[in-house]
Amino acid sequence: MKSKAVVFLVAVLLLGSASAYGQLETSDPEALAPSNGRKIAVVPNGAPDAGTICAVWVYNESGYGSNRGHIKYAESSNGGITWTSPQQIDQADADKCWGPAIAIAPDGTRCVVWTEDNSFVYSWLFFNYKTSNGSWLSSPKRISPEDDLYDEKPSIAVDSQGKIHISSTHWILDVSNYESEYVCYCGGFTIDDINDPDFPDDFLHCLVGGMQDIITGGQYNFGTPAIATDGSDRPLVIWQGSSTVPYFSFPAGIYYHFYNGTTWVGGVSDPVELSAGLPALSGSAGNLFYGVWQSGSAVHFSTYNGSTNSWSPIEFVNNGNYPVVTALNDNIFAAWENGGDIYWSRRIAQNNWTPPVNLSNTPSTKSVFPHIALSPNDDYLYAIWLEGNAAPYEIEFREIHKGEDVFIRDCPEDNGSVPSWDANDNEVWEGVPPDYAYWVSPDITVDVNLDGLPGGPGEENPVRGKVNNLYAYVRNIGPLTAYNTVVNFYRADFGVGYPSWPSGFTYIGNFTIPILDPGETEDYTWGLFVPWDVPSGIPEHTCIWVRLDCATDPIVRDDPGWDNNIGWKNFSIETLKATPVGQYRGVVAFKTRNPDTLSMRDVYLDLFFQDWPSGWTAELSSSDCGFGKLGDTKYVFYNVEAEGDRDVTLTVVAAEHTENDTGVVHLAGTIDDSPIGGISVKVVPPQFAIPSLTEWGRITLVVLLIISVSWILWRKKKSDFKRI
Repeated sequence: MKSKAVVFLVAVLLLGSASAYGQLETSDPEALAPSNGRKIAVVPNGAPDAGTICAVWVYNESGYGSNRGHIKYAESSNGGITWTSPQQIDQADADKCWGPAIAIAPDGTRCVVWTEDNSFVYSWLFFNYKTSNGSWLSSPKRISPEDDLYDEKPSIAVDSQGKIHISSTHWILDVSNYESEYVCYCGGFTIDDINDPDFPDDFLHCLVGGMQDIITGGQYNFGTPAIATDGSDRPLVIWQGSSTVPYFSFPAGIYYHFYNGTTWVGGVSDPVELSAGLPALSGSAGNLFYGVWQSGSAVHFSTYNGSTNSWSPIEFVNNGNYPVVTALNDNIFAAWENGGDIYWSRRIAQNNWTPPVNLSNTPSTKSVFPHIALSPNDDYLYAIWLEGNAAPYEIEFREIHKGEDVFIRDCPEDNGSVPSWDANDNEVWEGVPPDYAYWVSPDITVDVNLDGLPGGPGEENPVRGKVNNLYAYVRNIGPLTAYNTVVNFYRADFGVGYPSWPSGFTYIGNFTIPILDPGETEDYTWGLFVPWDVPSGIPEHTCIWVRLDCATDPIVRDDPGWDNNIGWKNFSIETLKATPVGQYRGVVAFKTRNPDTLSMRDVYLDLFFQDWPSGWTAELSSSDCGFGKLGDTKYVFYNVEAEGDRDVTLTVVAAEHTENDTGVVHLAGTIDDSPIGGISVKVVPPQFAIPSLTEWGRITLVVLLIISVSWILWRKKKSDFKRI
């Protein structure tokens, strides 16, 4: 099953409209910091719009390098396929706003808290909210009492009764004029309380537990408190802290306070772990809390039991920074940054975490500050993070199926996200390049020599008249073991726009992978393959499909670009001979199809060149009706019948070349700007040292991979796509 594509949230869109995947740009390298406050949350079951994904971040509107930020909000009701236009939810005349955190009430009310530096004289906490069908307040509510100096780094939770709980740091000057930072809590209030005209100055001071100092002391060193509630609506706060003041001395580490319904327990005399910091927290429907934090270069985890006021033995999750955690129905997930990439893992049992999965996979670009949340049905994990080496930075989104996820690549760049061709993460086909030729699976290989080593020299393509062994490299990128995955091989005729599934395909054979653990790859060393005696009557150009059938990760869409259980590759070699005028000419014949089963359509063909030598040409021609040339590299077949096809010829001419010249031409078909398939042809220079060559030499065209990438459901809008 395909994982959701990595996408960018949209920063500038048509107001009030749903946007396609786009890009959020900000100059703030900490737009998603700190990690203690959640930046992504999901509307729970029972609310009118259950499953809606909500995100908040800091956006710099006054130009890159500005010291002014606003809080932005966007949401997606279809699993991240489209997002609403981002809204500014802080005050219009606010100075620097930062550190937003979001939580969602059982009725779907979005609650967001952040810090606002007002002319850099004070820092107050502000709060805004909206119901599922409502709007944000035009004037956010101040949470901090007016006489507070600095309240920063908030975290927020909403319990099962809709009561709001907030933790933050709080700076004061003590009697000796010594500046200290406290961790504070205010909570137990509702939306109705916030709308009270006396809120917060009168209300909080008379509220039991309101604006309650949790610890005392600690010059500059208390920070990033995280808060969550359990099934009994009791709050737990954890933070990193140490003290350097003479009369309060305790070591740096992770500390906690838990309200057991009567009083607060824990504190500076009861550290969870020393020499650690940057905590994050998640609650559960029972009486358990799950915490992660950073200890040196390691991510550590522990469970807090509110009934026994005890922490479980600390577990090592992996190496990394800025860890976060989320849990639902006791399914626990952690994410973190390590080496400039974002990773996630699932807790199976005590001291047993699945192998980490690389979410970002961007070696040349820094990824940092992940945040995660689970879908209300506990079947998908959602993640956002900050991406970029310098301003502007981008916020990326990813949906991950949290169970088994068997996967075969469509192209070398494929990491399991959809659509696999979408290099720019905008769901707009832009040709090859910048988008990927997704009919060139490197995971489908052939062993012509039958030596158990597929894909060697001379084994790019199967050979007719003998048995060839077909191999497939299969990965499990999910967190659970996949059992009895059946690897099925099929063949289809060559052409742009592949035939309908399954009528247009011929079954070859299969093998079964009994067990595929998380993060594991089945390859040729396992000795699993399908023998294929290539029939003499099939076309030289042959499309090979591999379909992975797994009971716990089924194929949900017969479209390789949108389901990573399907891969394909085209095997063919064309030999082109030189002409008496000194040219090297070759011809490749294929079909152009209209995959629509109902309507006549116009099919467009585009040529894209990669590393193409100067003086070389490639051109299409056809004697069939409706063919036209629209430009040097663009062609069209008008009015192709439903499921009809037309004959096309690709002619490549290398007028001048050296032995080192090579080039690739990609041919892609589209209907209504959506891709329906393609072929890639690599031109290889003649080998002059071989005596058997004619005096004119020759050129070999290797048709590298499969024809027609999956037919995107061009007749449907993106919002109609079945979510996987």
